[in-house]
Amino acid sequence: MTTSGDGELARRVSGLAGGLVALVALAAWAVAGPAEAAGALVGGALTIANFLGLRWAVAVAVRPGGPGRRLRTALWLGATAGRFGAVAVALGWAAVHGGVGLGGLLAALLALPVSLVAEGLRASRLAGG
Repeated sequence: MTTSGDGELARRVSGLAGGLVALVALAAWAVAGPAEAAGALVGGALTIANFLGLRWAVAVAVRPGGPGRRLRTALWLGATAGRFGAVAVALGWAAVHGGVGLGGLLAALLALPVSLVAEGLRASRLAGG
């Protein structure tokens, strides 16, 4: 199980990433049209869902008690493979689908790393005092 601090961090990162994705989608719509905006929304949804899936898998893998270490390792590997496979299939579908712009999709994938760095800097500033 995760602590409330982990949940709060996930909410802040997801919210910030969602806001950045919305800005990227609006900019993409204004500059390149609705296909690029759709690509940004798809890319943002994928990256946030992947982050939340990773958070869930980590919570299951490090939870005290429950199954033994080997089983937790196997579950972690299975969840990771499933998550990577789902993201790969979704990105592949988006790449071959004609209505989704790849520029917007790729730009939106940067929203999560930017959000994580921003939250890390914010946390270090608060810890420093």
